Amino acid sequence: MQPDFARAPIILWIAGHLDCASALYGKEGHRQLLQTAGISLHRLWTTCLSLDLSACPIAGLMPGPPKSTLGIDGAKTINTLALALGFTTGPEENRNE
Repeated sequence: MQPDFARAPIILWIAGHLDCASALYGKEGHRQLLQTAGISLHRLWTTCLSLDLSACPIAGLMPGPPKSTLGIDGAKTINTLALALGFTTGPEENRNE
């Protein structure tokens, strides 16, 4: 994960059960899972922005952190997207970084 995202006070991971999605939607299960994750992330993101929170969607997640922390195995349960959020820092607070 990029250092900027790792410093966020909150990171919301969106994961899904691939076996459940496949049982429900058949061969379209993976696509449906990703589409639902995208819709959920967009709703979370716009809600954060409406509350004056700084938020950034993250895609292309590496399997390490969620695998060990959240029990995502990459087969039955997959990570799809994440959202890093917190408060925006002013320019004077970023000078020393």
